[in-house]
Amino acid sequence: MACIGSRPANSACDLKERAKRNGFRRSIFSTHWYPKDKYVGQWRNDEKEGRGMEIYRTGYVYNGEWKEGARHGFGTLSKISSSKCPQSRTVIHMGCWCRGKKHGYGLHWYADSFYKGYFEDGRKKGYGQMWWYSGQYYEGIWENDQFHGKGKIYLTNCNVYEGQFANGKKEGYGIYYHRNTGQIQRGYWTNDMCTEGTMEDAYFRQSSTRPTSYPIPKLTPRPCLPIVAQYNVAESSCCPEFR
Repeated sequence: MACIGSRPANSACDLKERAKRNGFRRSIFSTHWYPKDKYVGQWRNDEKEGRGMEIYRTGYVYNGEWKEGARHGFGTLSKISSSKCPQSRTVIHMGCWCRGKKHGYGLHWYADSFYKGYFEDGRKKGYGQMWWYSGQYYEGIWENDQFHGKGKIYLTNCNVYEGQFANGKKEGYGIYYHRNTGQIQRGYWTNDMCTEGTMEDAYFRQSSTRPTSYPIPKLTPRPCLPIVAQYNVAESSCCPEFR
């Protein structure tokens, strides 16, 4: 029912407006699950807005800025490490948020790696760096959570690739440094495989763990049969009825 004109001080509209949460509040959300979600922070027009902290029943904790009920601005997402000590938390993401998703610059801790860079709509996009606990490292451009564009990756076997990527794979021109054998490979890549390129001894060859024989043996191209000879060979191998 719309509230028009003058009305009693304790009308339904007044009570509804006064019941809206504004300013600093402590709220425990009613649900049939236990434990319940809990929010402590600022409200505006009955929605979380401003600074606040929400503790989810799943064990995650978000502490930061809100807008229209969603994570928006700078904030930190963490997980309670021990039920006996709720203050002991492991940070998962620290950075900027937009409408509830990671957006902008941030730091993110994964189970096997750590990322520092930019996000868009919840996914890694733009320039970023990633360290794996296995020793692998990548720095460069991301798109849709994958290497995409110009980048450089240091592999666990100490080899290094610098060049173009597409959908997480080497694609286009790049340089591959074989540090374990002391060679440099330059060329073009398709679907993570080098399809055309050259190989040369590198300046760091003497410090490699498994250097190749020096110098690199020259390849002698195999002689090609004349076109007529190739035709005759192919013709003689056909079935008799096709001769």
